[in-house]
Amino acid sequence: MENKAVILGSNFYTGLSIIRGLGSNGIYTVAMDHSKENTYGAKSKYLSEQLIVPHYRKQKEELLRYLIDYAKKQEAKPVLFPSVDPYVEFIDFYLDELKNYYHINMTDQGFWSSIMDKEYLHSLATQHGVLVPESLSPTEKGFEERVVTEIRFPCIVKPTDSPTFVSIQS
Repeated sequence: MENKAVILGSNFYTGLSIIRGLGSNGIYTVAMDHSKENTYGAKSKYLSEQLIVPHYRKQKEELLRYLIDYAKKQEAKPVLFPSVDPYVEFIDFYLDELKNYYHINMTDQGFWSSIMDKEYLHSLATQHGVLVPESLSPTEKGFEERVVTEIRFPCIVKPTDSPTFVSIQS
């Protein structure tokens, strides 16, 4: 009896990486997407199955029901993988229901959504002695000069709240 890997979203490099990593090791992979548009991960030779499911924002309850119904039909409890932040938020919101039907690497409801904030994640990692890259906030005094003198180039600029940043840019 094999646990299938259910990947929410094959339209981002994370989904493709999950599909490749698991599928290349013989694990049955299922990509669940709300549309076939831009689902380049679904074209991987390591994907076993792609299913079109209700939209994670527009049809939350329908997606929840779909996921539960799918899991009930399986011989073994599937493992659920979110590939991008909106799916993390979805699973986090419905964690209590979903964990009855899926193996999920989340235990505390709300935690994964909270660490999507890069500033909070950085402080949490620092608090627990995890090495993290140097970081500055644009609100800090002398930000531009400090980037040039302390961080130096090349460097990466990331928003602390990616979902909000992406929604504003769209």
